Amino acid sequence: MSMIWSSNTTKASQNATAKLHDTGNLVFMDQDEKVLWQSFDYPTDTLLPGMKIGKDYSRGIEWHLSSWKSSQDPHPGAFTLGADTHGYPENKLKQGAMVKYRVGPWRNQRFTRISTFSTNLITIYNVVITEKGESFAYHVENSSMLLRVTLNSSGELDVWAGVEDGNKWQLSLKLPIDICDTYNICGAYGSCSVNTYQLSCACLDEKRFVPKNIKSWATANWSDGCVRRKPLDCKTGSDGFIKYSNVKLPETHRSWFNMSMTLEECKSKCLENCRCMGYANTDTRGEGSGCLIWFDDLIDMRVFPKGGDGRDIFVKMASSELGNYLYLLLIFVE
Repeated sequence: MSMIWSSNTTKASQNATAKLHDTGNLVFMDQDEKVLWQSFDYPTDTLLPGMKIGKDYSRGIEWHLSSWKSSQDPHPGAFTLGADTHGYPENKLKQGAMVKYRVGPWRNQRFTRISTFSTNLITIYNVVITEKGESFAYHVENSSMLLRVTLNSSGELDVWAGVEDGNKWQLSLKLPIDICDTYNICGAYGSCSVNTYQLSCACLDEKRFVPKNIKSWATANWSDGCVRRKPLDCKTGSDGFIKYSNVKLPETHRSWFNMSMTLEECKSKCLENCRCMGYANTDTRGEGSGCLIWFDDLIDMRVFPKGGDGRDIFVKMASSELGNYLYLLLIFVE
């Protein structure tokens, strides 16, 4: 006889019990109801409400999704969805070591969308960032509604909603949404758009940025991205910022954050560091405390239509690019 599966826990109890909760979490507990092992700590290709993506440093656990090898083969496949915690945490979908899609920086959010039900489907994102670890989870406000996220064998995130009293699943959302969600497809300071005919990239702001390699850009090779028309002059302290709205915030792998700083303090912190290229508020609404700053080039951005899922970011610019705004500000200060 050979062992097929084990919880791999070293803790033992003569009176251990197993419970399958309504959440789908299978939990082994001792007689004092202390958790010895739970299935939510070992996700496969499915993320249920209450399950986590992230890391628990105190227990040495990392929560991430892993695709099946194929739709019929549950062996681990080529794709994973996990947390990048170098800098401010965000979720990334990878094929092996290669990033294919970046979901974006974590945020507490109450997200409402029209579902297949005759009502709104309200999803709440919960983010926890402490010295002991970082985690991202989601919950459905109406507990009677069923929702699950799966990472399929093709490297796509499928969001499924339960319909017909939970007897069937209907696909509610698929990520990535389009080719513009391809990781860093337009290079540094580039922005992607899709029209009826083709994919196209443009600089984030064509008045202040220019393609780094104009010849390659003309042949639809956007990998080199864009650069500022006017170089920064950090040593004189004359640089300022331009606000861009409705933006998918840049990759946070090279970033720094402080959850208690104000936005004005965040601005000052960025001005003090010549490597800082931009800053934003970690609060989804752009209010309250929370500072996120980026070092070096800003990559993997995208501009959404007004009213979309974008955020505000303040990008560092040379004083000569600030125009009348800086002139009026200087008059006011004097």
